[in-house]
Formats: sequence, C-alpha cells, structure tokens
Amino acid sequence: MRHPTLLFERGFYLLGYQIASFGLLRFEEVNNVRTEYSPLNAPSKNEYRIAKYFLKQNGTLDPCYIMSRARDGGNLLRTEHRWLLYNLTRALQQEIHIEKNGRVYGYRNICEPYCELNTAFLAFLKVYDPEQPLTYTYPAVELFGTRAFIGNNIYGVSLKNFTGNEYVKNEKTEMPTQEEQALLLALQRKSGTKKSPTIKLLETFNTAIMPFFLVANYEDKDLLVKWQNAAIDLFEHPPYSNLLKTGMTSDYLVTQEVRRMGAETAPLLATSVVFMIIFVVSTSFKAKREENRFIECFIGCLVPLFAMSTAIGLMAATGYKFQSIIVAALFLVLSVGVDDIFILMRAWHRTNKIFNKNNNFDINGIAKRMALCLEDAGPSITIRILLALFMCCYFFLCWFGIRKLQSNISIDKMALPNSYLHDFQMQFEMALRNMQPISVFVLHPGDMRDLQQLSRIRQLVWDFEHALNSYGQESTFFWLQQYEDFLRFYSNGNDNFDDHE
Repeated sequence: MRHPTLLFERGFYLLGYQIASFGLLRFEEVNNVRTEYSPLNAPSKNEYRIAKYFLKQNGTLDPCYIMSRARDGGNLLRTEHRWLLYNLTRALQQEIHIEKNGRVYGYRNICEPYCELNTAFLAFLKVYDPEQPLTYTYPAVELFGTRAFIGNNIYGVSLKNFTGNEYVKNEKTEMPTQEEQALLLALQRKSGTKKSPTIKLLETFNTAIMPFFLVANYEDKDLLVKWQNAAIDLFEHPPYSNLLKTGMTSDYLVTQEVRRMGAETAPLLATSVVFMIIFVVSTSFKAKREENRFIECFIGCLVPLFAMSTAIGLMAATGYKFQSIIVAALFLVLSVGVDDIFILMRAWHRTNKIFNKNNNFDINGIAKRMALCLEDAGPSITIRILLALFMCCYFFLCWFGIRKLQSNISIDKMALPNSYLHDFQMQFEMALRNMQPISVFVLHPGDMRDLQQLSRIRQLVWDFEHALNSYGQESTFFWLQQYEDFLRFYSNGNDNFDDHE
C-alpha cells in the first residue's frame, strides 16, 4: 500500500498544473507606462484619478505631443519655417482622415473637448509681424483684445526686455514704435502703477510643441492608433520634412516601443535556451557510454522553462498582467536554473561507485540512488538558496545605502537602443525645462459668491504664481479673472447687453 503522502503530493502538483494552465489561457499583456510602471501608492496614480474625475472622462484619453524643430536648428520665426509649421498644424487638424466600419473620422471627431488646444498658437503664427510688438510678447500675446497664452507651445526661446524708457538711457537704442508705446500704456494701466512695466518680447524660438489630445470610447481605441500612424506618415514626408524635423510621443507610441523591446528580446531567449542545451549536453560526455545521461541533461534544461511558464501562469491566474519588460528577467531564471543541472548530474555520477556492480536496477534501486543523489546535491542547492536569501536580507538591512538609492524608470530606459525615444525624449525634456505647465484641480471650491471664499481662491492662485520657479501671473490661465472682467464690462450700463437681454 502506498503512503498517502504520495497522493497529496500528486494532488498538489495536479492542482498547481491546472491553475497555471488556466492562467496561461487568460494570458494578457499590458505596457501602459502611464498606469503600470509606478507603485500602487504612487502620488501620480491619485493625481491621474482626480484628473479623470474632474474632466468627467468616460472613455480613453491619449495625449499626443508633436514636437517640431528646424532641421538646421535655427529660428522657427523665419517666414518659411513659420508658415510651414502653421500649415502642418492645420493639416493635422483637417487633412487626416481615417475609416472604420464605413465611417470616415477626422481629428474633430476624436478630440472633443480638447480640439482648441492649439488655437492660440495658430493665431500667433498667423498674425506674427516683426514690426508689431503686440504680436510677439511672451508668454502671452494680445489677440483681438484677449491675452492668449502660448508658453506651452514655444520653447527654446530668446527674449528681450522692453520698458519704453530704454531709448532715453541709451542713445543707440531704437525709439519705441507707436504699437510698443500703446502696449506699455495698456500694461501700465492694468498694473495700476505709474512706473513703466517691463515686457518680454520674443526674438527667437527653436522648438514648437503641439498637444493633440485624442478621445474615444474604449471599443474604438483603434481609431486613436490609426490617427497617430497617419500623423507620423504626414509629417515624415515632404513638404513638411524638407525644413522641419518632427516627432511625436503618446501613450500608444511609448507602449509600442516597450512592447517592441519585449518582442525583439524574446527570440534571443529561445536562442539562449538552444545554446544552453547544446552546452549542457555536450559537456556531459563520459568515457564510458553507459554513464552518459543526455536525456536527463536535456530534461534538466527544460526545468527553467517549466518554472517560467508556471510563474507566468500563476500570475495571470491571480489577475496580474504580463509586461514586456519582464522578458529581461527571464534570462536570470535561465542562468540560475542551469546551475542545478550540473550539481544534480555530478551527484548522480558520484553514485556510480556504489551501484556500478549491479546492472539490474529495480524501482527501489533507482529510488535509493536518487535519494543518495539528492542527499549529496541537496545541501549544495540549499546552501546556494540560503546564500541568496542571506544576500537579500543583507541588502535590505543596509538601510543607509538604500536610503540613497534613486530609481530611474524613465521612458527611454524601457526602449531598445535604436528606438526613436532616446533622442526625442531628451530633446522633449530639454524643451520643457523652459516652461512646463501644470494643472491644479480644485474639486470643492465652495460658494464663489461668498467674498471670503472668493478671497481664499485668489490667495491660492497668488501662492502658486509666487511659488519657487513659477513664471508668475503672466503664465496663469484661470477663468475667474476673465469672467470678472466680463461682468464688470456689462455691469457698467452697457446698452447692447441690455438689448440682448
């Protein structure tokens, strides 16, 4: 009668096999850098959740950023470059059409409510006139009586200060034009002081970034993919590629690069397994043919593959999704698993002296030999595992060094060396150092009719405007000031307003 422990062991192995197999059947891969490559308690996850709640996002949003630079690295305010950049932005908005289920979609069909993100930038490119300083102030320009913020579109800027009284102090300085004097007078009235304010005029900029936010239902995510591929095909061909060097980044494109890293690395894993089998089998030759164990060596090389398949299956069965970056860790499993093969085969061969006289092994004889083999190899494997655990404990106990560790899970580290992300991401981040806009969401502003509450909101805005490295009031885009100007204008007895009422 067999010991019941064998039944429990076989039942346990069978259950694990079924769970792992079920997990492999529901295998799912995800490589979204925005949501998957940060800790569960990361502040960015909470910020992303608040933004989705505030914007009432009920579909999928893929923010695309298109960056253009002159091929010679020069000024984009040059007439030919400026109009080419204008035409490119208009073409992205109007000329790209994609089809799905017999229906044609354009940018306007997949951008609401973010279709006007580049309107101020387009107006700036169109009305720019070197002789009219009102058209190239920074970071906002005066357009049809409204201050339009362009600081989040133009980067790599070169500025000059203008106060209106510089020509008095320096005879070589040109006298201000009538438009410059009018602008200074308007800003002086707005500031409420008699001192001439200093304005910044844009001389050059070498980088343009155009945000295109794409929105679609979850079942129509392929529309966003098609639009982005069509956009890349548009700006990578003449006439836009003649003078401009343009690139794009988005969640989809970054995900594709991360997935490409896994897809191109996975074949190397199979190649490594083949070479590992060849090496292990070829080094197991013995002088006596009866001592060769080619099949055992081959099966031993497959054990790490079984371990990897089981681990991935158990992860999938418990709801964890596979990420392409894990492919790199599978090489470590191979390197660790192959050690046990040599230890076990060496222990098996050492039992030859005991059983070499008995050529008729029964089941009990094989079991005894295997027991002796494990008795010899077990301590070596156990010591190696304990050493690994000890090193892990030692690593975590070195709190002083760990406290100084810095993680760098940047996008360019997740892509292959030949990926476009390396150069593009470096230029993109360098450009954003000049002016990086942030969005502040106030979920519970209170009753804005209460003057005390309104004062608290204004104080909050003032604190952000005067925070460290903040550009100041000129870069603030907040609807309250424009709304108060609107009410103030029509509350002064405007007849036209009364007629419309």
